[in-house]
Amino acid sequence: MPPIVGRIAASPGVVSWTAHGLKEGDPVIFGGSAVTTGLTSGTVYFVTKSPNANDFKVSTTIANAAAGTSVNTSSTVTSVTVTTGVQPAFSGTYST
Repeated sequence: MPPIVGRIAASPGVVSWTAHGLKEGDPVIFGGSAVTTGLTSGTVYFVTKSPNANDFKVSTTIANAAAGTSVNTSSTVTSVTVTTGVQPAFSGTYST
């Protein structure tokens, strides 16, 4: 079962989760019925650059995460589930 995150604050969309252990580019998925406006339940997001020990922002792509371009949310929720360690769907060209 995914952990419960403390809260997601409205604009600029800061996720507060004590001692989350995530780093830039880590994929996360938010779930539950209480996902804030601006995020979609079940969608893969990426931790934006320079997360601190207890807070982070998310981006829609790895490139946006590296650039520090994060998703802006328009409402605050006090509890939401988050799944970490997910593998994002492959998008691109593969050759051997």
